[in-house]
Order: sequence, then structure tokens, then C-alpha cells
Amino acid sequence: MVVKTFKIKRPKLCAFLILLVLVGMIALVVFAGQKVAKSSETQGVSIEFTLTDEPSRQEFISKLGWQVAEKYSDYKKVTIPKQFNDVYKEYNQLMKTQGFDLEKYCGKEVEVYTYEVKNYPQHEKNIQLSLMIFDGKLIGGDVCCTEIDGFMQGLLSTETKNESKAESKVESNSESKTEDTTESETESK
Repeated sequence: MVVKTFKIKRPKLCAFLILLVLVGMIALVVFAGQKVAKSSETQGVSIEFTLTDEPSRQEFISKLGWQVAEKYSDYKKVTIPKQFNDVYKEYNQLMKTQGFDLEKYCGKEVEVYTYEVKNYPQHEKNIQLSLMIFDGKLIGGDVCCTEIDGFMQGLLSTETKNESKAESKVESNSESKTEDTTESETESK
């Protein structure tokens, strides 16, 4: 029986182990990146908020920039129709602009919590925010004016929208940062 032994010096062993760890980390990053890209391509962007109780709903609403009473003003259970009429189709288009899709919930009973909004610009009253919740998950919502010539919009406050516009403009066009900031400040006034 012949036995061969190899002597590896410490610096070479350390360099080999470091190289092995780096290759492993690179492989992990590449694999994870491909998995995220694949899931976003096949499923689209998915927004998911868990709102199982009043404190979680209040915190969510506050983060959107709205001020509401400590408790909802109305609560009801609504069944999403199995087939959408024109009104539901139009409403679902608004939901899709926010990352939601009510078509997934056709025939399901959902909870709707309605709150009186206290800080809508240029409207002191008759503004409501509604959250649609299924199994503790936010599936849609809107802010609307209940006056005769009312309107409906997504959940973001107009101030939050303007801040988001300004941030995305600054990030996307670093050459004209000062112009975009001035423009967004004008929009919010």
C-alpha cells in the first residue's frame, strides 16, 4: 500500500478557503437575483399589507398621510360579484393602478372599513377612505368625496403622491435635481 501526503502551507490554505467562500457567495447572489426576477416577471408586483385589527389599520392609514378618527365610521361585508359590470370594471382599474386586483376575489365576501378623512386638501368634510380586507389582508381601497360632484382616487394622499413624484424624479434624473425639486414644491402648493 502506497500513501502519499501533501503539505499545504497556511497562506495557501487560507487563500483557497477565502476563494471558495467568495465563489459560494457570488453563486448565492446570482441565484437569488434570478429567483426574484423570475417571480416578479411571472406574478407581477405584489403589494401585501396585513390589517387584522384597528391599530394596524390606523397605522397604515397614517403612513399614507391621512388623518382619520380613532375608529371607523362604517363597517360592512360585501360580496365581490363573480362577473364585473361596468362600474366594477372601472373600479378595478383604479385598484390595479395601486397594485391590487379584485378579480382574484370574485364571489368572495370581503370586509369594508370606512373612515372620515379630516385632512384632505381643500375639503374639510365629505371625504371618506375605504379599506377592503379579505382574510386580514388589504386587497383594495380608495379615497372619495361623497358630494354630488364628488371624485374617487387611490389610497395615497395627494401630498404623499407629490413627494413620491419628486423623489422618483430626483433619482431618475440626477442632472436636473434642482429643477425637479422646485417643480415638485410648486405642485404640492
